[in-house]
Formats: sequence, C-alpha cells, structure tokens
Amino acid sequence: MIGVDLGSDLVAAASEHAKAEGLTIEYRVGGVESLPFADGEFDAVISTCGIMFATRPEAAAAELTRVRRRADASHSRPGCNLFNMFLVMKPYMPTPAPPSPFEWGKTERIRELLGRDFDLKFEKGTSYYREPSGEAAWATFAMGRRKPLRRV
Repeated sequence: MIGVDLGSDLVAAASEHAKAEGLTIEYRVGGVESLPFADGEFDAVISTCGIMFATRPEAAAAELTRVRRRADASHSRPGCNLFNMFLVMKPYMPTPAPPSPFEWGKTERIRELLGRDFDLKFEKGTSYYREPSGEAAWATFAMGRRKPLRRV
C-alpha cells in the first residue's frame, strides 16, 4: 500500500503513525494531478479527502484513471458539517479560490469527471469526527496532530 500527499511534513507524520500502529504503508510526496506512478500500476486507487482539493479536477481525475485498474472515493457533500467548517475558513482562501472541494461530493460532477472510465456506484453515509474538545480539533486542523489518532 502506498500513500501520497503534497506535504512532506504530512508524509513524515503519516509514516510515523503507520509505524506506531504496525502498518506496512509506504508514503511518498506527490500531487494528485501528476502521480509518480506507472500506467495501471495499482489494482485500486482510494481517496478519502485528498483529491477533492486538487486545483485542476479534470487533471486529477485523469490521473486516477491512468494509474488504476479501479478506484474508490469518499467525499463530503455540500451541506454536511465538514462543508460548514470550510465555510468558516472561506474568507481566508487565496484569490482566486481553487474549485470547491465539495464538487467531488456531487454525483453529477463525479459522472462528468470519471463516468467515462469507471463503473460508478454511489452510496450515502455519515462519517463522524470526534475530538475531546475544540482545542483538540484546532490542534488537528491548524497545527497538525502531535499524537496518534484515538479510535472511537
């Protein structure tokens, strides 16, 4: 299994966390718009919350198509709590702002980006994010997690 992120500090933190959990995961620095892998290198490509931040969604979708034999994605829909959290941060976005990450939560947009190359199946679900306090949530999102994740 290989994980990819733009931030070298995030790759280092993920590597430490995987090691602490006894997981065999290789992490690399890279961008979803230009993945450092060969065509068809993977049986599956999974994105939970990364591809939605691509500044060029069409390029990112093309990369998923290029490196995989199949792909799964899980993204937040407009109106969810994560969406509402990003509304708070919107005034601090660069100008011009990148495309909304929540476009990846719209089935019609996913069909535009991936429908030609994938057999798509959509399921709705709820993900829960829990922290013991607002300060802990701030530490996670603003400063990076300094301790292993707590399972709930």
